[in-house]
Formats: sequence, C-alpha cells, structure tokens
Amino acid sequence: MTAADALSYSRAGQHLMKAIEALPAPVIAAVSGPALGGGCELVLGCDLAVCTEDATFGQIEVNGGVVPAFGGTWRLVRRVGYQRACQMIYTAAILDAQTAKATGIVLDVVPRGELLAHCHAMATQIAGASRAAVAEAKRILTESSGRGPETANSMEQAAFSSLFGTPDQRLRMEAFVAGHGG
Repeated sequence: MTAADALSYSRAGQHLMKAIEALPAPVIAAVSGPALGGGCELVLGCDLAVCTEDATFGQIEVNGGVVPAFGGTWRLVRRVGYQRACQMIYTAAILDAQTAKATGIVLDVVPRGELLAHCHAMATQIAGASRAAVAEAKRILTESSGRGPETANSMEQAAFSSLFGTPDQRLRMEAFVAGHGG
C-alpha cells in the first residue's frame, strides 16, 4: 500500500469499529482461531467476546513496522489497562485464550464445539432484557468512556429518567416486583 492507501484503509477500519459501537444492540465476538492485528481490533470493537481454547490474540503491527490502525491502541487500553496495552503493543505479544481471559480481552473461554451455543445463550439472555434499556446502557458505556464520572452521571440521569414510566418499564418493574414478593 501507499501512504494514501494506508490512510484510507485505516479510516475504513475505524469507520467499521465506530459502526459496531453505534449499533443499539450489544455485539458479541465469537473467536475460534487467531485474532491478530486487525482481527484483534475487531474483537476490541465488540461489546463482549468469547473464544475457544485455541484462540490467540495480539496487536502485532509493530512487527510489520506500523501501529494498530482501527482504534486498537486506545481500545486495548480500555480493555486491559495502560501498562499491559503498552507491553502487548510494544512487544507484539500473542496471548493464548486463558491469558486473554485473565487480562480482560475475552469474557469466557469455551471448548470449540460450545462456542456458538455459549454466545447464543448470552445473546438470548440479553434479548430478554428491555431493548430500550440495553441500547441506552450500551450508548452510555461507549460514549462515557474516558470522559469522567460527571459526564457519565449526567448521561445515566438522562437515560434513567427518559426510560422511567414508559409502558415497557412499567410492565417490567411490575413483573419484577411480583416475582420477588413485592
């Protein structure tokens, strides 16, 4: 690629990550192999990630003389913390599945034959919650990251009050109270 091509490629990758984050529903990454470079960035762009025991993860771009180009630098910091992100990016470390879980890149590690069923069960559980509330929670989690508690608190207050008293909220609260002896 030329430098101009690389710029277009990076912009396209960042646009894709932004589109995933903007979806009103959570996105679950199901990883069953290597997620290196852009593949790892794609996983970091998803809300939740589950992998098989043989999956690997890494921001290996420095080995090719470049840096992550789809938001992998700051998304990795958000997932694993600053020092671990520095270490992973500077050394092009490749993590196995259990290490990826221990560092927070993935939520669960499951046998290969159980990956899609596990992700489907997680999606089904999420789908049982209020669609509007989940969409607002995702928006707040995404947009408030790195902005400080005051911004996050304001966003929570606005979302909470806008959802309160809707027909969906009333039905769900009544069902919850009835189911818990209230």
